[in-house]
Amino acid sequence: MLWLLSQVVGAEPFITEMGTPVEIRSAGAWIRVFPTEESWVAAMGSNQTFYVGTLQKTGDALTDWELTEKRQVVEISGLIDHGIKRCPDGSYLHAASGMPPEGDQGGEPTDYLHLWRYDENFEILQYAEFRSGIGTHAHNDPNLICSPNTTGLLLSIQGYQFATDLFVLNQDLALDRVIPLEDYPRGNGGSVLYDVHDDEYIQLGMAHDKPLTINRYDADWNLIDTVDREVVDAPLRAYWPQGLIKVGDYYIVAHMGKDDAWQGSDKGDVFLGVFDQSWDLVEQQRVTTYEDGEAAMRPWVARKGNQLLVSFDLYNEQQIVEAKLNLSAFGLDGSEPDTGVDPQGDWNAPVSEEDANKESQCGCQSGEAALWFPLVLLLSMRRRRQH
Repeated sequence: MLWLLSQVVGAEPFITEMGTPVEIRSAGAWIRVFPTEESWVAAMGSNQTFYVGTLQKTGDALTDWELTEKRQVVEISGLIDHGIKRCPDGSYLHAASGMPPEGDQGGEPTDYLHLWRYDENFEILQYAEFRSGIGTHAHNDPNLICSPNTTGLLLSIQGYQFATDLFVLNQDLALDRVIPLEDYPRGNGGSVLYDVHDDEYIQLGMAHDKPLTINRYDADWNLIDTVDREVVDAPLRAYWPQGLIKVGDYYIVAHMGKDDAWQGSDKGDVFLGVFDQSWDLVEQQRVTTYEDGEAAMRPWVARKGNQLLVSFDLYNEQQIVEAKLNLSAFGLDGSEPDTGVDPQGDWNAPVSEEDANKESQCGCQSGEAALWFPLVLLLSMRRRRQH
């Protein structure tokens, strides 16, 4: 069984210790963790709004954690799904789905997004409603990118057809342009990472009974290649690869796995996979073993030195699991902090003037009609690709 392989026989292990889930005494369906210089921050969907708190180590054991200083960040309620990414300048981009008021007044029920930009202390810098794609694209489980070249959202069309588009945002969090990506994998519920060293984008996703699909794009979002990887054995199926970081020359992916015979749709176990540059699975850890009992969902992963934190929710209770990495197996010496932005460099390195100019050159159009026209044209002219 793939999930029984904690390491390749005869090879140096990548993950040396794996803790057990810690309930941080916060209710909600979304939790994303990020390292800071002093500790960790937890970004949490709770009570249909958004909170942050500080995660502190209280002892030497992997389970010695405490959530402190939890506070509500936004005043808006009715939030459903969340996506959040740290940006190269140390700020954060946050998207949360909701139902527009007209849906409650007998209109067509659909979803849209709230967008925020926060500073490094989660103070609000910007807010905007994002209504592009209403009626055409899904806004649930938003998938975000915040890089020196591109800030935006990867969203797929609604329904069972495949088509994924990158909605590029300008500095005002408004739609700049739409870039059609490969139809598969779907953007929603997946992950995307900008590799600053190779100057390329990595997009992951899975659909029902489909393998893990990895698309690599260059800095201009031209497809480089696509590979598929099976990551669990039957009767399990893998889904929701929402956590993605690069550590040295390897990738760590947090995803879900379940047997469809388990009762309940929102139920699964969390897995961690370590992949090499060719996206071959070199080590796998099963983080939870709830099987047909509890219901783990919405996985995430982040790193600080040799410390790895996995976060997920369990029956509306937010959880973390600490693990320890063997950095030498990743080709690191311990001096390289993680990012999710810069795999080997400073996680909040300031944006260069050249990169800032790239991001500000948006050529934006104003007006709702101007934003809708390229979207409608794109959908009507898009050539269907078979995968």
